[in-house]
Amino acid sequence: MFKLCRLVLITFIVFAAFLVFSAGVFAEGERSGVVTGNGVNVREAPDLSAAVLTQLNKNDKVKVIGESNGWYNITYGNITGWMHSDYVTIKDEAIATGVINANAVNIRTEPDLSSDIITRLDNGVKLDVYERTSEWYRVKLSDGTFGWVYKTYLTIRDSNASRGNDENASSTTGQKIVEFAKTLLGVRYKYGGASPSSGFDCSGFVYYVYKQFGITLERSSRDQSQKGTKVDKADLVPGDLVFFDTNGGRNGVNHVGIYIGDGKFIHSSSGSSKRKVVISSLNEDFYKNAYMTARRYIR
Repeated sequence: MFKLCRLVLITFIVFAAFLVFSAGVFAEGERSGVVTGNGVNVREAPDLSAAVLTQLNKNDKVKVIGESNGWYNITYGNITGWMHSDYVTIKDEAIATGVINANAVNIRTEPDLSSDIITRLDNGVKLDVYERTSEWYRVKLSDGTFGWVYKTYLTIRDSNASRGNDENASSTTGQKIVEFAKTLLGVRYKYGGASPSSGFDCSGFVYYVYKQFGITLERSSRDQSQKGTKVDKADLVPGDLVFFDTNGGRNGVNHVGIYIGDGKFIHSSSGSSKRKVVISSLNEDFYKNAYMTARRYIR
């Protein structure tokens, strides 16, 4: 009797595993996606009857973190939900360029020190960066394949020169800063923090992002708001810094974020409902009333 029950249990487990596999649900590395229609629903579950969380429009960029039966599990700002694959085009785009900063650096198949080594690269080799975890970068090798390098051994640089971009240099750098900043969405808030592993406070987040592009800022939001070139709110471009007095009264700067375009900014929020890196709107009543000034550090 015991053997029969055991056999039934094993059979059930195997069958359940088969159902999960056949349903097409699987974990994937994060990919970039672009919305192809207007008013596209983002739902709580991969089902047309599931509740709608928000709607996105054509050319909105999302992160694809999973897939199930013709649906993509996506993140957009601080929203995570499901969008039908008919309305999302996957684009595996580089978010920055990095330079190997040591000799015989291992490039691995997975972001794990125990994974296989694909190759070893020496100091000075330039690589396009396509994805970031808290400790690793996914990079594209010269033969077109991808691998992972530990973050300590890759210095992030601006990629204008390597891609021959003819756009205005400051505008391009600002966009690259924005794209890199977005890879840090969800990193936890920590007062005094200035790294992905420990967490960020608002000025630590801005300081860290700009540092990756060779720009060293002051450490506090108040000091950051005193330097650079003052910019009118109507003239903001991606990469500009926006400053606030979140205590009310507009008496002094105590919060900072990076403008990303479309009236939005990315920042490390200490709000009790967030406490992580998020995207917010300058037009929200709270931030509209708290807005103080903006500065441009990119030339």
